[in-house]
Amino acid sequence: MPRTRGQLIQQVLDIVNQNGAGEAYDSEDVLLVDNIIDPAIAMLRRLGVIDISDNQSFDEETFLPFATYLTAFIPALVTPDPNVIVQAQNMLAELGTDDVVGTVEADYF
Repeated sequence: MPRTRGQLIQQVLDIVNQNGAGEAYDSEDVLLVDNIIDPAIAMLRRLGVIDISDNQSFDEETFLPFATYLTAFIPALVTPDPNVIVQAQNMLAELGTDDVVGTVEADYF
């Protein structure tokens, strides 16, 4: 069953653990995550990693890696772990087309 954009935003915020259990997320944090979804989809498509064709509905197999990948673009909420981001991008690449070949570069701190 596909997951919604709202569920994706919730998952990203859950990963960065912005709230305690049962608490609503701040609308600014929700907007921050919402604003990075479309540019991240465009970037992954342009890099040839994966083509996520629907920005409102996400397949189960791409949901968690994409949510993890999005955490790289919200440094205001979390310091991203480059290893986790590379893993997520590699997982997305595996789920993408068979003709995707290449390496992923990451900055290590």
